[in-house]
Order: sequence, then structure tokens, then C-alpha cells
Amino acid sequence: MVQKLSKPVPVASSETVWARWEMLALPSLLLLYLALATYKIHLPGLYYDEMLFVGPAAGERPYLRVWGLPLLTFPYIGALKAWLYTPIFKLFEPSAVSIRLPAILISCGTLTFGYLLLRRILTPRWAVAFILACAIHPGFVLLTRVDLGPIALMLFFKALCLYLLFRWLETPRFLSWSLAGVVVTCALGFFDKFNFIWFVVAVVFSTLAVYGREIFQKVRSVPVRRLLPVAVALVALGLVTLWIIFPLLQKPNIRAFSDRVSQIWQLYESVTSGAATAYLWFKSPPAVPSWAGWAVPSIAAILFFLTLVAYVGRADANKHADGWRLRFCLWCLLMFGIIFIEMVLTPQAGGPHHVIMLFPFDLLAGFVAAFLFAHFFSKKSQPIVVLLEGCVLLGLVASNLRSLEVHFSKFEDISSFRGRWSPHVELLARYLDKTAAKVDSIFIIDWGIGFELTALCRPDIGRKVHDAWPTFLGWSAEKPDTSAQIRGVFPPRRETLYVSFVPEESVFPQALQNFEQMRIVAGNTTKALSDTPPAIAETYQLFEKRVSGLDHR
Repeated sequence: MVQKLSKPVPVASSETVWARWEMLALPSLLLLYLALATYKIHLPGLYYDEMLFVGPAAGERPYLRVWGLPLLTFPYIGALKAWLYTPIFKLFEPSAVSIRLPAILISCGTLTFGYLLLRRILTPRWAVAFILACAIHPGFVLLTRVDLGPIALMLFFKALCLYLLFRWLETPRFLSWSLAGVVVTCALGFFDKFNFIWFVVAVVFSTLAVYGREIFQKVRSVPVRRLLPVAVALVALGLVTLWIIFPLLQKPNIRAFSDRVSQIWQLYESVTSGAATAYLWFKSPPAVPSWAGWAVPSIAAILFFLTLVAYVGRADANKHADGWRLRFCLWCLLMFGIIFIEMVLTPQAGGPHHVIMLFPFDLLAGFVAAFLFAHFFSKKSQPIVVLLEGCVLLGLVASNLRSLEVHFSKFEDISSFRGRWSPHVELLARYLDKTAAKVDSIFIIDWGIGFELTALCRPDIGRKVHDAWPTFLGWSAEKPDTSAQIRGVFPPRRETLYVSFVPEESVFPQALQNFEQMRIVAGNTTKALSDTPPAIAETYQLFEKRVSGLDHR
């Protein structure tokens, strides 16, 4: 049986030939993003999230391996990034450039697919303006720069999925390569990091709510013998999804729910303005313009409402195409709202790397609403309206560039970074390469050092590093296994180094306090190194335990 065709949805410029200016504009904006994201690329210092995949990519044992192949680098993070970086680390040693530059280049792909999507929905000129806003978005530039989360692949798969989804909606067939691409992209996004399920759930519900008629027409065109296995697979996938995410969700409580809404919203505002990265990176966070955090969704919602009112009373030849754009704007707002609620209901969500999943649905909705708002005016008035909207865009651009400039100005003082973001970690790795050759073990006392040293040190030195901070943090003299724990981290007749942040930079001060008690119980043979280079001593402290007679106690 031949599959019947359903009526495709309208598009603005899917078949339009690219103009020469357009082929120059997009690469120029990508270069702008590259310039911002790679500025002093070694700053801030390499962070825990960036280093999770380095070990498996370089051949170290991952969290989970199946048939010799790394499958998980963390309980909820797949090994996809490790697979991608394996050939890179065959050619280059792990460093800030080899770790960060590929993620930044992947993010260029994210911008490209965002451009292709909005080019189909609106016009090339509006797509260029949209990519300009994305390319200088502080949250996007600064978080992809350090791939906090990690998020670079998540944002790329999200942009690719959206592009393929709307290509599928534009085609008359249900079964197509675009739909297969959507499914594969969602599977890869989930494998990359399990919280991609927020996006998948939002896509399913928003698309059914807004484009249910088109989807139903496509379904009716498919023979039953083909549709049945697809339906069974989708139901099975939905049940597995519920089995995974339901235990993670928080039971609704009015007071707790309102507090979580406020918390996630404030986090969204800080990510949008760049305040979140300023707080994470710097000991004294600089002030950044904050109005963009609330202005973008507010303007989008207001313009959408005004456009909706104007659309109801309109009757002309363009109403069908503008109705499609209006529905797309509604779809973006629904995506934003559903993902936001999912974060509110997930207690584990609470970081900038979670909230960045809302990007760029606020900007998409804003640009489409602004386009439609201007389109409802007469041709004589449209240039004035577009000019006013352009002034708002210029204000947003100026605010975002100011936020980035504030961050980059702090780069001049390396001591301004918090310990866990200190660029001195690479100096520490080189120092250990030179001095730890005869050491048997290197124990890490605090969180946020072990992964970095394992990856950055020479392989023979990296294998000596033990990320023992949970042992130090959980130790108590009243526990029955106290002696065994002390022997584990203060091994007799073995020369050992201990690494921690200085007290004022400690992530878990209790771990450092317990270390001080444990080394006394172990015989007080551990002494602070006095010849540590000053640049390293600003952030880290090192202790040494040499072999002595007291080790036999």
C-alpha cells in the first residue's frame, strides 16, 4: 500500500537560494562567537565537569564498561563525549585547548542549526539577528566555553532535533528520514546525559498540543501494519521514560513548589545575564547588567499576546502563514514552560548547567513574536516598528557585551578565580610530574582536584592519584572502622603526598579538618611541604609523608 500524503505546513524560506550577504553573515557571526568563547581559553582553570570524560577517552577505566567499550563516565552521563575525544587525545595531550576547543566548535554547529531553523520559520535577515543574540548570549558563550555540566553536546542535539522536527512537520509523510533523525538525535542526547529527557518530554507534549492536527493527518496516511510496531515502540519508550524519571520527581507541595519556582527563576535570570558564571568563577563576583534575565521572556510574552489579539481580527492572504508562525511562537513558550516545570519538580536540578536547557526558547519566542507584531502593521508603519524593535535588540546586545567584558576584565588577575576554577591546576600537574616520581601514592583531600590531576599529569603520575576526599569527609574517630580508614590513606612504609585547597578555598572544609585529626592519629609523620612554588601555594597546599619508624605502629 502506498503511503498517503497529508497537507504540509507552510514555511517561509526553505527553498530560497542563499544570498551572498547571507553566506558572509553566518560565518561572521560564528567567528564572533569563536572569538568570545576562545578568548584566553585557558581561563578559568579546568573544572571537574570538563575532566569527567578525559580518563575514559585516554584509556582509563570508566564508571561502566561493556565488552571493553566505555558506556558511562558517571551514573547519569554516557560515554559519548569520551568516544568523540578519543582520537583527539591520540594526537594531542589533554590541555585547556584540546579539551575546550572541540566543545566550542560543536557549539558553532548549534548556532548553525539554530540559524537554519529560524530561516525556515521567518526570513534570513531575522535569522541573522537571532544568531547575533545567541552568539553573544552570556550564558551560552561562558557555559559552552567550559562545557559546564557538560552541555555542549546537549545544546547541539537539541538544535539539530528542532531543525529535523520542523522539517518533518513540513513534509507530507509520516515515515521519513527527518523523523528517524529526530528519534536518533533524542536517543544520542539522552545517552550523552540523562536529563535530556526533560527536552524529550517537552517536545512530545508541546508538539502534540500545537501540531496535533498535522501529526494526526500523517498518522492516518500510514498503513496499520507499519503503524502498529511504531506505536508499540513509542508506548514502550514512554513507560521506560516514566520508570526513569518518576522516582526523581518531587511530590508537589504548595509552599515547597513556590520556593522552587522562585529558585529556578532566579537561576534562569542569573544564567541569562551572566551573573551565574561570575559567581561560580570569581572570589569577588563583579556586577553585571541583570535586566536581560527578566526582559527577554517578558517582551516575548507581551508581544505574543498583542499579536494573538491582532491575529484574531485579521483577514487577509497572509493569515495562514502568520498563523503557522504564531503557533510556532506558542510552541516555543510551551517548551520553555514545560522544561521549567520539570526542573522545578526535580530536586536534583539547581545549577546553571540545568537551566541553560531553556536556551534559546525565550529568544525564539521573542524574535517570532517581534516579527509578527511588526507584520501586523501597514507597510508604511512597519519600518518604524522594526526600527524600534531593533533598538531593543541593540540594548540587549550592549547589555550582553557588557557582561562578557566584565568577565574578561577579571581574567587579568589570575588570583581572582575561586580555587576550584584556578588555572594553577596545570602548574600543579607539572610540579607533580617533576617531584612525584618516587612517591607511591597521591591522595586528594578535597573535591575538585582529583580528576584534573589524573588527566593533566603524566600517565605514570596520574595513576598514583587517588580521589580520596569522600574518605576524609566521612571520617569520624567514633566509627568502628577508623583504624582501617587511616591505614588506607596513610599506608605504612609508603611515601605519600596529600593535596588540598588552602583553607579559604576548600570546598569541604570538614574534609581538611578530618585530615588534620587523622594524620595525628596516624603518628603525625605528615608534614606540609615548604618548597611549593608561590603560584601553586596561593590555591593549593601539599603534605608529604615519608617512610619512618613510626609507620610500623
